[in-house]
This record gives sequence, structure tokens and C-alpha cells, in this order.
Amino acid sequence: MHIILACFAGMSTSLLVKKVEDAAKKRSLDLTIHALPVSSNPSDFENADIVLLGPQARYMTEELQNNLPNIPIASIPMDVYGSMNGDKILDLALSIIQK
Repeated sequence: MHIILACFAGMSTSLLVKKVEDAAKKRSLDLTIHALPVSSNPSDFENADIVLLGPQARYMTEELQNNLPNIPIASIPMDVYGSMNGDKILDLALSIIQK
């Protein structure tokens, strides 16, 4: 599974990458995850199974969905993002991918 966490500079989401990696390891999940700025070239997102946006970038959902029609795009809830809860972020990604 390949998850991309996206925000404006990729800084705050880069902190979440480790938390989600740790959550995936505890569950023995094969996971690739990294952080990108939402302004990245659409081709940078093409190998993702899902793109999760930081709450401050949620207004970009429609634009990203138009550029990446075959990849689910979702916003991380503010409380989950703020608590840096890797398990809940992983649960969010899995629930959307498995639909």
C-alpha cells in the first residue's frame, strides 16, 4: 500500500509519516508512505493508493481529485491530525481503500 500525506509544505505531514509507519509495523502491514506539498506535480502522486490531505489543505480536495481521478483523496480530521495519531490515520486510509 502506498499512502501520500499532503499539506502545503510537506513539513507537518512529514512528522506524521513516522507515526503511520509505526502503526503499520505493529499490524505487520506492507506500507510505503511519504509526505509531499499539495503543490507537487500531479505525476508525483500517480503511484499512490490514497492521498490524505492535512486539514489546512482540505480545500484542495476537488482540484486534486480532478487531476488524479483514479486515486482516492481524503482530508485528515483536525483532531486526528492535531493529536498526531498514526493509528487513526492508518485506519482512515484503510477504510477508504477497502471500499
